[in-house]
Amino acid sequence: MATTTPNYGWPVPTSTDYVKDGATAIEALGDAIDATVFGLGSAGLVFLNETTFTAQTSVSLPTDTFTSTYSNYRIIVSFSAVSATTGVNVRFRTSGTDNTTANYNYFSSAFNSSTGAQTASNARSQTSAILGAAATIPANFSMDVMDPKNALYTTLTGSGVYTLANTVYSGLSFNAATVFDSMTFIASTGNFTGVVRAYGYAE
Repeated sequence: MATTTPNYGWPVPTSTDYVKDGATAIEALGDAIDATVFGLGSAGLVFLNETTFTAQTSVSLPTDTFTSTYSNYRIIVSFSAVSATTGVNVRFRTSGTDNTTANYNYFSSAFNSSTGAQTASNARSQTSAILGAAATIPANFSMDVMDPKNALYTTLTGSGVYTLANTVYSGLSFNAATVFDSMTFIASTGNFTGVVRAYGYAE
């Protein structure tokens, strides 16, 4: 008579089973394994798109980067050159248009690698949010964007390094239940060059 495995309770034949009973147990075992492991390999980061830009005052992720497929996203931005000392601001987008309503609350803190000095900025009810304080770059940022495609308050947390000066930690919330499908990075002065990559967190 077929028995079951101790952990998952999968059916397995025993040495005293008739051949037909053993075959039935093996078929049931295969079905149980398939149902248990289906989808396990899909968890983790899934690459969505890459956008390169040269001497731009702003750059946006493609429309529908944020979809109902994923709840949360990892965004990685590498700035390789700038035309002037600049900071980086962000806005969320819907259907190709930046949201400029005064619903951005943010905090940004920078630590100087040479002196250890800390500078910070924060504000409420702004039309954009500061991701990094003004500095020369190269610079790299990674950030998580939570719930942009749901009618909830969208939030962002991230960190970055201006390789010649500061380490930056940032966070923002968009304080209105709004659905977004993309976001924009804006140079506070001058323009920048680099690449931005978007990933979805598979669940």
